[in-house]
Amino acid sequence: MPSLPGANPAEALVQISKELKEKFDESGMQQVEDFTDDLDDILEKAKAGPGKLLEAAEKLFGEFKDNLQKALDNPSAFAPAGGMAACASWYGNSVAGKLKGLTDETAALVQSVTKMAADIGGPFKQLGEMLEKAMAQLEKSVKALAKLPKLVAKEIAGKDSPDDIAKINCGPMKAALAGGDVDGPLNSIMSLKEILGSVVGVAEKGVQALKDFIEKAPDMIKSSFDVPQPFCFLTSMLLSQAPQAMKDLLDMVENLKSIDLEPLLKLCKGTAKSICGLSVDMVKVPMAKFQESAGELVEKLDKTVQGAKLASGGPGGALKSVGGMFG
Repeated sequence: MPSLPGANPAEALVQISKELKEKFDESGMQQVEDFTDDLDDILEKAKAGPGKLLEAAEKLFGEFKDNLQKALDNPSAFAPAGGMAACASWYGNSVAGKLKGLTDETAALVQSVTKMAADIGGPFKQLGEMLEKAMAQLEKSVKALAKLPKLVAKEIAGKDSPDDIAKINCGPMKAALAGGDVDGPLNSIMSLKEILGSVVGVAEKGVQALKDFIEKAPDMIKSSFDVPQPFCFLTSMLLSQAPQAMKDLLDMVENLKSIDLEPLLKLCKGTAKSICGLSVDMVKVPMAKFQESAGELVEKLDKTVQGAKLASGGPGGALKSVGGMFG
């Protein structure tokens, strides 16, 4: 360890802060700080939950299902004007029969989205509650220690006179070094690994089902309006003057494309990766290493502050006595 400047307490503080950051990096504490930042981000997202995204999807699919059913309740609306008007009932019933498959798929999808909301929303609610409690406990241990170099840098910034240095509060620094319970909150967080692993599978399956439906629905609608045998040759003529009902259904499918559940999938995967990749040693080993090396530096900082307090209240030559503490 380089020797600390003896004659100038301000220089001593700068050196201490520099070495503290070096020890922080050497111990691997950066990954611990990154981890706690990730947990803060997850906590905020868990509080919001996936509910709003899924509620929006459920609402749009529900509207699509209801509008589709209204159309099916009035088969005559499926027939176009012109030559096909004479057999509107026959044609309309044909279209309605073919669209029944789409109706059944839509109803099943609405139920699937509702179930997905429960299967994902429940674990996220539990995660949010547990994380909030755990993060409050980690605030005095892991998070405080991880922020120590920044705390020291902030405290010494701009302080170059004994009067200023004497005002530095070393209490929070010592408290950060003292730490607190780490095992308890980390073990409670890790207990959610199995639950979160299943959540990712539910989200992936649900998002893919929605994509598949939106992709194939337009073709299902269009093929439903094909003219059945023996008048299938009239299909091209019919579609050239497609009934408004078909246009409306296609517009509704287009509206379903506004549903974007990729953020939900990203949230589930990111949360599971952070939590499932957690181990107590991943946090405790760097902490122990940094606590050992940082303790000596904080002690020297405290002595510098105590010396500055003596110098600021003593005779003009008292500053020299401070230097003796670092010889």
